[in-house]
Amino acid sequence: MREVVDSAPDAIVVMDDSGRVRDWNPAAERMFGRHKNEAIGGDLGHLIVPPEYRQAHRDGLQRYLHAPNATGMPAPCSPTALS
Repeated sequence: MREVVDSAPDAIVVMDDSGRVRDWNPAAERMFGRHKNEAIGGDLGHLIVPPEYRQAHRDGLQRYLHAPNATGMPAPCSPTALS
């Protein structure tokens, strides 16, 4: 699985339920300009979410975590992010 994630042409970013980055592939490094070592363990909202959207990000994460059938993102998304 590691090879698939690392060779994916699209950015793959995995966060835990506290909003901390748990995985960050090479495409994410290129897209967001941050090395994996810089991102892992960091707060996703502060790493890639523009300041004016951070509260909405936190609120959305909390809504998702309290949803009765939350299992993951239903589809790939393309949010606005810091570069």
